[in-house]
Amino acid sequence: MDGVECDYDTGHVIGLDLGSSFLYGSIDSISSLFQLHNLTRLNLSDNDFNGSEIPYAIGNLNQIPYRFGNLTRLTILDLGSNGFWCTPVPQSVFTPTKLEFLDLVNNYLSGTYNLGSFLNLTNLKVLELSGNKFSLVTTPVMSAIVPKFIVLTLGSCNLIEFPDFLMGFHQPAVVPPWTNLRVLELSSNNLQGSLPVPPASIYHYSVSNNLLTGEISSMICKLSSISVIDLSNNSFSGTLPPCLGTLSKSLSVLNLQNNNFRGPIPQACEKGSKLREIDLSQNHGLIPTSLANCNMLEFLNLGNKQFEDTFPSLLGKLQQLKVIILRHNGFHGAIGKPKSNEFPRLRIFDLSFNKFEGGLPSHHFRRWKAMKVVDLGN
Repeated sequence: MDGVECDYDTGHVIGLDLGSSFLYGSIDSISSLFQLHNLTRLNLSDNDFNGSEIPYAIGNLNQIPYRFGNLTRLTILDLGSNGFWCTPVPQSVFTPTKLEFLDLVNNYLSGTYNLGSFLNLTNLKVLELSGNKFSLVTTPVMSAIVPKFIVLTLGSCNLIEFPDFLMGFHQPAVVPPWTNLRVLELSSNNLQGSLPVPPASIYHYSVSNNLLTGEISSMICKLSSISVIDLSNNSFSGTLPPCLGTLSKSLSVLNLQNNNFRGPIPQACEKGSKLREIDLSQNHGLIPTSLANCNMLEFLNLGNKQFEDTFPSLLGKLQQLKVIILRHNGFHGAIGKPKSNEFPRLRIFDLSFNKFEGGLPSHHFRRWKAMKVVDLGN
């Protein structure tokens, strides 16, 4: 049966995957679900348990009444993207000793919780709490319980400071003392201060929509495995590290939108670049000529940068571009006739609020077969 995994020798149900199964209503503690004594993996994500509390029979893993079953073997618990609400989240959710994966994202959970409670789950490798209504508070933790996290998502958790264990336990090291962390999501909080550089193992790093300030350390250029950097909507300033382009062979998304960066934009792409998305809008600087090396680039946003230049014809070399946004700049002059096979995949082209002269040659429209939207307003 799809979604059910049984032990080959005993026939016991050890895995139950009901994710995206169009389930709705409430889950109560008398459900036969809690009689599956040998269950180790439980996925209830992307259903609609709107208005339902997280059953205490799930959370109270070491004190479940006998009739609810004994789920002490549970290692994976995925309750993400349901309508669960609870104030407070059952305290016993924080106590199962074997839990390695806990996903509570996108629910209506509220209250105030100490992040240290989750650190008591010493085998936890994946912790996803983003998109709820609760607040996380942090207190100093002992280095003896350095988490084993591979994935940590704390977006929209009302954090006002970086958790202590992310800052090297008040030691001089800038980089957290982890070797396995791959995803760190801290967006849409109230974090202040400078930007900590994540460990070299990081793949996805997002601190967008916070109150971070200061310059970006050149140590970020040592993140040779990183694929996504999102620092958008903060108050970073100064110049970008000149070495930033060295990341383009691993980096696929670079979002620096809406900061206060000034000065030259580093050579963004080396040959062999894997960059697919670049958003440098609402900053200051010049278009780097190395963009011509971004052969895989699909999305480019250079809006609101106060450029004073003619149309950047070097973009015509980028055959994969689907979105170009150059709005609210000082681009001027005429837009010439297109060269052969320019922008074959272009769908969105925004040149509004510039100083271009003349018309847009009709040849462009005949060639842009993938075009969906053209915004030439003002």
